[in-house]
Amino acid sequence: MMKKILMVFLLALLLFSQLVPVSAAEIQLPNLIGDHMLLQQGKPIRLWGTAEPGATVQIRLRSGSDVILRGQAKAEADGSFQAELPAVTAGGPYQLVFSTSSSSVTVEDVLVGELWVQSGQSNMAKLTGHTGSYANDILPSQTMDQIRLFINTADTQSSAREKDLKGKWVTASRSAVQNYSAVGYSALDRLYQELDMPVGGICCAIGGAGMSSYQGPSAAGEPGAGRYNTKVAPLTRLSVRGVMWYQGEGDRYNKTFASDFKKLITSWRTDWQDSDMPFLFVALPPSPMKYYASWTGSYIMEDFSTARLGQLEVYHELDNVGIAVSMDCPPDIGAGFDALHPNNKKPVGQRLALSALGLVYGLEDKWSSPLYQKAEAAGNQATITFSHAYEGLKTTDGKAPRCFMAAGADGVFYEASAVISGENTVTITCPAVAQIKQISYAVEKHMYPYDESKLNTEEDTAVIDTYADVNLVNSEGLPLCPFSCQVTEVRPEKVPLYQAEAVEQVVPQGDPYGLPEEVSLTKADGSAVQQKALWSLSGISTEEEAVYTLYGLAEDADVIIPVRIEVKGDTPLAGTASIVKQDNKAVFSVPLGQVEVDRTLYLFAGFYDSQGKFLSACSFPRQITKGQTGQLTGSAEIPAGTSEVKLMALNGNLKPFLPVAELNIE
Repeated sequence: MMKKILMVFLLALLLFSQLVPVSAAEIQLPNLIGDHMLLQQGKPIRLWGTAEPGATVQIRLRSGSDVILRGQAKAEADGSFQAELPAVTAGGPYQLVFSTSSSSVTVEDVLVGELWVQSGQSNMAKLTGHTGSYANDILPSQTMDQIRLFINTADTQSSAREKDLKGKWVTASRSAVQNYSAVGYSALDRLYQELDMPVGGICCAIGGAGMSSYQGPSAAGEPGAGRYNTKVAPLTRLSVRGVMWYQGEGDRYNKTFASDFKKLITSWRTDWQDSDMPFLFVALPPSPMKYYASWTGSYIMEDFSTARLGQLEVYHELDNVGIAVSMDCPPDIGAGFDALHPNNKKPVGQRLALSALGLVYGLEDKWSSPLYQKAEAAGNQATITFSHAYEGLKTTDGKAPRCFMAAGADGVFYEASAVISGENTVTITCPAVAQIKQISYAVEKHMYPYDESKLNTEEDTAVIDTYADVNLVNSEGLPLCPFSCQVTEVRPEKVPLYQAEAVEQVVPQGDPYGLPEEVSLTKADGSAVQQKALWSLSGISTEEEAVYTLYGLAEDADVIIPVRIEVKGDTPLAGTASIVKQDNKAVFSVPLGQVEVDRTLYLFAGFYDSQGKFLSACSFPRQITKGQTGQLTGSAEIPAGTSEVKLMALNGNLKPFLPVAELNIE
């Protein structure tokens, strides 16, 4: 009996399921497209998700009831959809609305601004809340609503490309920053302070991760490595400005570091379909050399110099890559000593931001640490020239520069004394070398020689807890980047891929203003290229005197174009306009007053019959320049039947400057 009842129940359930329609699939969005997110300005906005197969997904970027952007996409057979909306400049907060005929999802509090991916290993992953007393210098005093953070900490790997990143978007409150990368937030905060526009970061760094786990498929020639598939592949769907990278300790003994690093950068650029995508990285901090590792119960050795020199090689060989030097930020010796993870992260993040401001955005002239450029050697002396010295080299303690080494033909390095010999030069002397062939600065393997076969044993000869005590900086306080080279090597100074002149305009009060559709950019090789410009123009009025600062974005370039518009008032016309009849012509004259700005004025004459009926008109544009005096004049034939002539003086917006002057003709 029980079986019979159960059978009847199942049949009824089956019949009911056939009669009741199944609800359409709801729109599903990835974590990367969620409340509080930040979209990249100046580039097409890429969006994706899933919906009912075959459904048309309407997408709107809204500000209240105003639609800023609109687009649509059709869901494929598996329900997936992808869309691309046009580029816009920074702004918000907006709503991002996705809808089909049966489903709708709204993403709230969306900003548009500058978005950076922040990745690497433990020194990028290190949270602000884990930096001890240094956290107080990083944490915001209040919620920074214009800074958005995507927090991802899960160390996941996959053999297939993922479509989403675990985590969520948050505004930069104190508690959120506590749980976000200290280096990453320090960089974003500096960018926000300088750009005065929304900025965002997506941190997807994992401690101990080597470059090989981040290699994209275009570098490996096969499906991407585990962490690439989970940490990077989902992000390639988004438009971003670029990458901030802090990694290398995991590859510190890798003899092919430079070539592997170039492959990684190239593969990321390929997958983002952006061959010039900015890639900014941190030159590794000073090596701890020999130190006590509590987790092993013995002393071990660490040497970052090979990896750091590989990073410098990549900097010089690839375009649009920036380097942030951290040699002056070693770990604090003492309680809680961590030989591999310095807590002083704020200067490192700020230097990444400074590299972005100069190398990428073109807004900062003094953006780089000093870098080796060339050298001239004679006997046991060599004079070294550095780029990016700016107003001159100096030392942080007023003493002679330290950490210079020199070698002869045998390649054995000895300590060299050094003096600052010019604005951008240092002269070293090494009595132990008869003829200097090689020079280096702050390279641990030269300063503290060791036997590589005994690198991680107790038999090494390195000094315990000793760091390269660097003190040479440029006028901006940025430390010299460690280097090692032959004295015959020459390394050209790197300049931004594109540079743009600031746009400045003086606009007459009440007149229209306009910015060029294209701008001229100077490329790194000195050539010029015309690029379409996208301008941020909100909130500008020429009705009152004011000064506006805004910016433009050059298409297919990362450079930001600063704009300054000054609305300036004056009294270009004075007195009363006059009209006189000479023969069959009406002759007009308007006295000039105080002309403070170049502009175009228009004299407009109208002709009327005795009944006041309009007969014809003529206008006379007149260009006046700052400081001009005298009269604006013009004349016109008087049409037959004219009884009255009226003259007006108009500005660029065709608004009258003076009362109408009239002339009756008998």
